[in-house]
Amino acid sequence: MEVNAVAPIRVVEGLLGSGRLAPGGKIAIMTSQMGARRGRSGSLGNYGDSKAALNDEFRRRAPQWRQAGAIAVVIHPGWVRTDMGGSGASLSITESVAGIKDVLDGLKPEDHGKFLTWDGREHPW
Repeated sequence: MEVNAVAPIRVVEGLLGSGRLAPGGKIAIMTSQMGARRGRSGSLGNYGDSKAALNDEFRRRAPQWRQAGAIAVVIHPGWVRTDMGGSGASLSITESVAGIKDVLDGLKPEDHGKFLTWDGREHPW
């Protein structure tokens, strides 16, 4: 919970508090589709619960971060072939990272507060 939910918010708060983010600066927090509640209650498992907590806190703070001039989003990297994703995952690390970079390069102020996927689709909360 500390690594997946609390630390990313602390990093953003520290960045905004330092004044180092220029107006229109972009903030992307890595989340997971496993943290999407989609109206469900109850546990999503340890990992899902930590990402759901991150998503909830992001949504709570997004209006404040917009006032600070940030364009902030949470991003699901896709199912990636890593130790966690396994060898059967559909995306290589390179494909996921390239997609995320394209999404970040194309972010506009109206994207602020969204839950996006590695390929730029909006993901349900």
